[in-house]
Amino acid sequence: MIRPFELHAVEMVCLNMREADRLEVYPIAPHDSPLRLAAETVIAVRNQGRGAVAWHDGRPHGVMAFVERWPGVWDAIAYGTDKWSAVSVALVRWAHRELRQLQQTGLIQRLEACSRFGNTEAEKFLLRLGAAKEGPPMLLFGKDGAAYQRFVWLRETRANVLVRQDAGSGSPTDTTHSTRCDIRGPREESRRGG
Repeated sequence: MIRPFELHAVEMVCLNMREADRLEVYPIAPHDSPLRLAAETVIAVRNQGRGAVAWHDGRPHGVMAFVERWPGVWDAIAYGTDKWSAVSVALVRWAHRELRQLQQTGLIQRLEACSRFGNTEAEKFLLRLGAAKEGPPMLLFGKDGAAYQRFVWLRETRANVLVRQDAGSGSPTDTTHSTRCDIRGPREESRRGG
């Protein structure tokens, strides 16, 4: 169940964040504080974004947000507790509704997210949401020296077609196999035959 984006709920998720998300989030944050991360996320969403907290069994277990970095370019944020699988479907539905509205109002042309290279669960999740890998992994991107992969959704125009680079061998520098992707996601793209 999706509930309002409130600080106490985001704090509960951050304080109980699953290990995979801690390993992905904190190396690209200037700190390792769950309460500071919660406050920063809430402030960013309140100032120029949209966010959702998903609850299960009376507790918050997942956070998803879109924050506008500058006009038309947005960052995607998602993290959760060990009960993420119980709330991820609700968050995906929320995300599709929000993205559709942002696109219809012309407020978004690009949405991006970074994921720690090798986090196969996050990669599969982002690809299922219709994201595409952009370029090779960013080496030494995390403060711990980890490589990260940027994923993007783009509003399709004639001049703005994304070429997705799939790592054929799993190497951070292998960029083979190109396919097209746009911000509408896989379901809508398949309806138009793309």
